[in-house]
Amino acid sequence: MNRRTLLTTAATTCVVGVSGCQRLQGLTTDDTGRRVVELHDQDAVADSFDVTISVELLGQTVTEDHPAHVQITTTNEGSDRALSIGRDRCGLFNRSNGGSDDPAGLWLYRPEAAEGLDREADRWERDKSRFSDRRYLAYGCGAFEYSAGESVSTEYEVWDDYAESGYFEPGTYRWEREIQLWDDPDAAGTEQPTTTFQWGFSLTVTDEK
Repeated sequence: MNRRTLLTTAATTCVVGVSGCQRLQGLTTDDTGRRVVELHDQDAVADSFDVTISVELLGQTVTEDHPAHVQITTTNEGSDRALSIGRDRCGLFNRSNGGSDDPAGLWLYRPEAAEGLDREADRWERDKSRFSDRRYLAYGCGAFEYSAGESVSTEYEVWDDYAESGYFEPGTYRWEREIQLWDDPDAAGTEQPTTTFQWGFSLTVTDEK
């Protein structure tokens, strides 16, 4: 089983319900004011999977000029095989997987993908109606070969989710995905994986005073 390793504890305001902390609405924070993003926790992968996944916070202050940045690194600690965590456009939190799960409110974009996005003035939020449909490029991502000891890192910018009200509302936001592994390094990804496990991490947003 996965065990949660607490890395950082930050002051956070949340409404505790059945599903945990919820994104707060109607806060009086400045719409374009600075926010501080901190790594709250990340799951530790059980030793039996011979995989490590780590999150590094590269930049934590959200200003009018730059967003927060995180980097996620996956390392194959076992023999040659295949994982469902790819590179570039097939990163773990790409496309529809970029949104925070619990609660909704933040979105992860690869820097090269974010360059082509129109954003609200002085805000790290897409310039789109909150009621508009989300659309993504249609391409497939399957299994990716990892040699023994190989690591793959993907950087993400942390944006506000335009489809949710408010802007970088204080609270703790979690992302979680299923990771698939194949013993065959040449697996195409269409066959049943050898094993799977869940992995996730959380970021906490506070309003800089």
